[in-house]
Amino acid sequence: MKAKDYLAQYEAAQLKKKSPNTVKAYIADLKQFFAFIDKDLEDVKHDDIVRYTQYLLSQINKRKNKPLEPKTVNRKLVSVRQYIDWINKNEMIDINIFIDIELIKIQKQEYLDEVITKTDFDRIVRAAEKDGNMKAVAVFNTLYFTGVRVSELTQFTVGDIKTGEKFVRGKGNKYRRVVIPEKLKAILLPYIKQRGLKNNQYLFINDTNNNPMQRQSIHNMIKSYAGQARVKLSKAHAHSFRHLCALRMIEEGATLDEVADILGHSNINTTRIYTRKTGKELRNIQERL
Repeated sequence: MKAKDYLAQYEAAQLKKKSPNTVKAYIADLKQFFAFIDKDLEDVKHDDIVRYTQYLLSQINKRKNKPLEPKTVNRKLVSVRQYIDWINKNEMIDINIFIDIELIKIQKQEYLDEVITKTDFDRIVRAAEKDGNMKAVAVFNTLYFTGVRVSELTQFTVGDIKTGEKFVRGKGNKYRRVVIPEKLKAILLPYIKQRGLKNNQYLFINDTNNNPMQRQSIHNMIKSYAGQARVKLSKAHAHSFRHLCALRMIEEGATLDEVADILGHSNINTTRIYTRKTGKELRNIQERL
């Protein structure tokens, strides 16, 4: 067997440690690599990697209609690196691969971009209100007021809202306490009453059953109302609400330590990016010269 014949085994091994979406991206990257190289991994040379890197840099991101960003190219190269590392360390595979895969050097410029503003958020919420969709209004406000991730949002039950807090399971299966602010309660309680939800039910359930909403359904909901509100769709994702929550807390005087605790960041450097200017703000600074 050749190195590329172990993709299925690699996928199964990664699913034990990483999320299905992450593994799906890994496998897609590897299939793209093998399709381009069109030779056994054992026969790949440094020049092949250089050629593949240049090919990736020339590709267009169809969603953004512009060339792939260097960090996206590096992610694809890292996927190949990790697969080679897995092959070499697997005692059941009698293959050794020695390829030098160099990542693109990127100057570190830390600024936020494609982040929704409070005005954007208000317009999205108003679009949902105009449509009479109280569930959408409740979802958007919960993401904003708590800063939770989508995977954490779907864990809330009706009882959690009434008690005013929730212990959510976040990244790395770590649990943290999420407080439900009174302003958010005032939005959620009428929604709960309208939907006739019971204490033991999930707060955000499907329209056809009592199962919690799926990530894609929430994603589609955000895109739909962002479109109606004429907010750039590239900004319209759940993580933008988390960014906005952090930015607003910092603007209101919260320390980085406090924001890190609320958002569940184990490393304060992850939180620090929320203190950066947006790309547009940096451009405006330059224009004032």
